[in-house]
Amino acid sequence: EVVPMEEDDSEKKGDNMEQHLFKLWEEIEVKNCQKPTIDFLTHRGNLSRIMLSAYGLESERSKAKWSLKVTKQNGSIHIEKYLVEGGGHNDAAAEDRYKQRLQWGKQYQALCTKMKDASQKVEYNIAVQTKLNENMILMCAEVDARCSDGNLVDIKLANDLLTDTDRSFFFNSKLMKMWVPSYLAGVPRILIGFRDSIGRYKSEEIFETLCVPEQAKNMLYRAECSSTCVSWEDLHCCLNFLDIVLNFLKRCVEEGKFYLLTYENGDLTLKCETSIG
Repeated sequence: EVVPMEEDDSEKKGDNMEQHLFKLWEEIEVKNCQKPTIDFLTHRGNLSRIMLSAYGLESERSKAKWSLKVTKQNGSIHIEKYLVEGGGHNDAAAEDRYKQRLQWGKQYQALCTKMKDASQKVEYNIAVQTKLNENMILMCAEVDARCSDGNLVDIKLANDLLTDTDRSFFFNSKLMKMWVPSYLAGVPRILIGFRDSIGRYKSEEIFETLCVPEQAKNMLYRAECSSTCVSWEDLHCCLNFLDIVLNFLKRCVEEGKFYLLTYENGDLTLKCETSIG
């Protein structure tokens, strides 16, 4: 059984989690509380975007391009999502299909958590401290629900796996995109529902986050797709790429300045701006 968090302990999805995290960090500084040294403050989605770029698995709408706002305040580097004007699908029909899939996902999450209205869905807002080599990171994340045993769970929706091609795409690409955010935030389980082409629920499966890499490799080998599962065979590649990007920012970002970190077609650039909206 999956249950939502009580509403008075959570915030709705539309809130800016990054700003809440930055504000909390500033309040700790003002109150002179003892706290660890944090090199980076950000949302798990931003780190996921960087990691997936190592495999060319950017988001459906980014078209191999993304931008992040970067600033340094009191010694800690803040990384925020940057919405490019006019972003999204250029094709109106593709954009409509994308929005339809988002709505199906919300409806499935509401179904799993027994919410009557998908628009009123509540979530856990969590802050996670972790370390990647020499980089200390404090990240925030919205987690969809918790299981009846108390463990947090991310809820996702995917196309039904009817053919070998469907299974190959899911285990080699789609599951990787779902797994990385859960792995980063230490969410132990991912509940994935499967739907048909018009959004009707077909089945679901719970994946244990730490077991996903081996499970995906086994499924791909069984389907004789071993030549395409490079990402699961070389997971340290995406972590190393994230570490390289974070070290690059530590070397280049100066206190009080604004930067735009942009990745496009394999090229990473950092541009200092007078201000970023």
